[in-house]
Amino acid sequence: MGRMKELFMQQLEENPEKYEQYMRKINDVTSPTNILCPNCMKDKLVQYSSVDLYCTKCGYEFIKIDDNTVRFK
Repeated sequence: MGRMKELFMQQLEENPEKYEQYMRKINDVTSPTNILCPNCMKDKLVQYSSVDLYCTKCGYEFIKIDDNTVRFK
């Protein structure tokens, strides 16, 4: 194992609730939508704020205009 991975595993063992709290926060912030990415047409967009979305495949960010309408950021 690499040194950084050993350090990460040690921190996880010492304080597992901190990692679980972080993961809950990340999962609560993002939510998948039914809007297909207009750039790559391969995956649906993920919403991370009230108007900001991004594609997990191509990485482009978008702004939500209407329920099914987005534009490039």
